[in-house]
Amino acid sequence: TAARTFWLRRVGGSTSSVAMVWMRCRRSAVAPVRSAAMTALLSLAITAPAAADPALADTDARYAAIVSALADGESAARLWWIAWTAGFATLTVGEATVAIVTHDPGTRADAIVGMSSSAIGVGGMLLLTSRAAFTYRGRLARLDASTPEARLARLREAERNLDEAADDETAGRSPWAHLGGDAIVLAGSFVLWAGYHRYATGWLNLIGGTIATEAQILSRPTAAIEARRAYCAGTLRSSTTPLTWTLLPTFGGAMVTGTF
Repeated sequence: TAARTFWLRRVGGSTSSVAMVWMRCRRSAVAPVRSAAMTALLSLAITAPAAADPALADTDARYAAIVSALADGESAARLWWIAWTAGFATLTVGEATVAIVTHDPGTRADAIVGMSSSAIGVGGMLLLTSRAAFTYRGRLARLDASTPEARLARLREAERNLDEAADDETAGRSPWAHLGGDAIVLAGSFVLWAGYHRYATGWLNLIGGTIATEAQILSRPTAAIEARRAYCAGTLRSSTTPLTWTLLPTFGGAMVTGTF
């Protein structure tokens, strides 16, 4: 007890100094470990983007699969866009012609409401509807593919094109598309009812416009949606087989075989 008391008295005044020395030793021992850990993490952060890039063969396979999937849905997407755009444009011109030549105020009101609704349809097709599902060839054809880096950049552009087409198809089939189209039709019918007391033509506009809106939404192709889902799952494959031929010797000649 006396020795312990003497030690406390002897060292008591320097307890904080001892603690500081111990902390310094502890820091000096941990510092190299911490520095090595930070260096390793920095190395991983620098090399991670390079490791995330697909190999060259995988890059070409992914690109071919995306292009093949877009090609499969290209005709349907183009036909849908042209048909509905031309249909709305034809209705707009027809209703505008009726509004100009008619002398009946009621008929003119019906034509103006119909023209306004179809003109909104034309604007939606031209300004809000993406054409990436059938205009991708021009975008991708302009890209360089002579180096591995260029081919990887081309793959990224193809992925963005697929995303744009799939996002547009998803938005076009969403509940908001139904609500937006039905709201425009209902607004036109309300104008006929409240502003011109055209009750019969108001109901015809409501019924016919609703049918046309739902037909436009339900007929919209979904090939890009399915292709992106398969691509994200890793199951999208190119549907095209490259042409190959082989020359085989036979008795008295040769035979050419090919696959396509």
